[in-house]
Amino acid sequence: MTSYRAENPEITWSNGRPFSERFEDHYWAKGDPLSEKAFVFPAQHALDHRVRSNQHFTLAEIGFGFGHNFLLTAEQFLSVSTNATLHYYAFERFPPPARTLADYWATQQTPLTRALIERYPNSIKGWFPVWLHPRIRLVFIFDDINRALPELEARVDAWYLDGFKPATNPEVFNAFVYHQMSLRSKAGATLSSFSVAASLRHGLTAAGFDVMKRPGFGTKRELLFAQKPGNWAPTPKLTPEPLIIGNGLAGTAISRALTRYSIPHQLLTSPQAKRASNQPAFNVYPQLSLLPDDRALFSLAAHHFTRLHSPEFEPAPMHWLSADPTRQTRMARLAEHLPDDLLCDQQGQLRFPTAGILRWTPADAAECDIRQINASDSHWLIRSKDRHEFIADTLVLATGAETTQFLPWSMKHIRGQSMVFRTSAPLPRLYSGDFGLTHLNKDLYLIGSTYALDDQSIEPRDEDTRALSAKLSAHFPGIKIVPTTQHTGVRVAYPDRVPGFGESFTHRFAQPAWQRMDQANACNPEDPESNWIFQAPSEDNQALNGPRCFASTGFGSHGATHAALAGESIAEHLAGAPRSLPRSMRHRFRPDRFDPRRPMKN
Repeated sequence: MTSYRAENPEITWSNGRPFSERFEDHYWAKGDPLSEKAFVFPAQHALDHRVRSNQHFTLAEIGFGFGHNFLLTAEQFLSVSTNATLHYYAFERFPPPARTLADYWATQQTPLTRALIERYPNSIKGWFPVWLHPRIRLVFIFDDINRALPELEARVDAWYLDGFKPATNPEVFNAFVYHQMSLRSKAGATLSSFSVAASLRHGLTAAGFDVMKRPGFGTKRELLFAQKPGNWAPTPKLTPEPLIIGNGLAGTAISRALTRYSIPHQLLTSPQAKRASNQPAFNVYPQLSLLPDDRALFSLAAHHFTRLHSPEFEPAPMHWLSADPTRQTRMARLAEHLPDDLLCDQQGQLRFPTAGILRWTPADAAECDIRQINASDSHWLIRSKDRHEFIADTLVLATGAETTQFLPWSMKHIRGQSMVFRTSAPLPRLYSGDFGLTHLNKDLYLIGSTYALDDQSIEPRDEDTRALSAKLSAHFPGIKIVPTTQHTGVRVAYPDRVPGFGESFTHRFAQPAWQRMDQANACNPEDPESNWIFQAPSEDNQALNGPRCFASTGFGSHGATHAALAGESIAEHLAGAPRSLPRSMRHRFRPDRFDPRRPMKN
């Protein structure tokens, strides 16, 4: 992938109907598209009978278009009295722009159409999971289906194949796509399509589907229906008993995501935590590079997710400026590769229109000075300094700078100090570049932060205050400021500057016991007051059915942007839901990738 922008759908309009110049076909036949699409797609899959309580139902559509099939399916799904969750994958290589979608649905406003328009992504490539309803998660996948489908990690219950005609769209209607669909289909999974072309029928049959024709809608004689052999069974929701350590940005995000999946959990926090999130506010914007690599694509998806699903997010366009000509030129080049509604260059003034401020509130947590963590053959046992015990089958570490006290991973510690100051000068509400600036209220602003590698002190320093004041004076000559408070924290990052989240297998490959000295005390294994002991499971329990460990860490200075989607990824895994990010991306971001003890296996 060499460009951020999604490919142009090349739409023209004729009598209220969109026409694709690229595929030489209308998006739908004359008349009301809802009636025909309702018949060809949701009506063919017996959703009323298949959607059951306490299950994940996964549906994938190839050719999302204007969203008719999704809206019809979501409406029918919600009419069923059940607590099932619909996971809808919307594959679309040529997505209509958000403005075009909004204009089309303007006269047909419903809660679902409004939610679709409000959550629709920018016209950029990538995977964008969003929740449109507490029981409906929609994952937009704006990419070539041949590249995206092998990255899908889901057991699909039903497929909608709605990608124009096989004759004009061979990128969708081909043997490779049919084979990938078959690999990801459950036994008894169903498929429907307008097209009954012989090439489609033969291709699906060769891929392992049982194919048949059914009566079509209106004047169209036939439609295609297919099914994977075997007896279909629902995918149950899993109910683990996780315990989260850490209630900073990462731990709070995981807790909220688990709540979305109705998973009860425990949340602990350390009284000595050196949280990087010890700040009054954060700037939220994507972390980008000139080429759309995994880190940048994840950051765009995470930025979109945080805007929609973090209750403390406040929209605020952000100005970007650097005194370094090289950095300024690089950002101007980057703006050329992104749509203006994401990053625009207005006569040398760079602006992130979708940025915002996060005034974060930590989740409620029990304070616990943890002294021992044991993994038995079936569960974790956590003991505190005052001898309290906590039991869980799954441990989730959201421990920030303390992560390396739990696990032997190679990570960098970075101390940062920010400063709240008062000024009457008219400064931008949100600013970034050589430093971050956030308007807190009235005449109060936050500037941050300093950068001190391998420094874990959290005591404020006068020299840092002077350095921050000097940056303000250099960028805003003549400004008069009055420093009021300083905030320090220690953030942690991996050597590759990519965050880490997901399941960790470190405890399965570690030595029988790990010992970590308290920084202030000598190691004394007999004295639980002076050191931690992290014990792995017995050698007989190295299989994957023992206690599990997850982690979310290494966000550096972008935790406010990235933590929410990382938490969603962990929660969906624990709930047994289909995955919302590409398989290779999640492998790249695995949290234990810098564990020298772990065998490097995929």
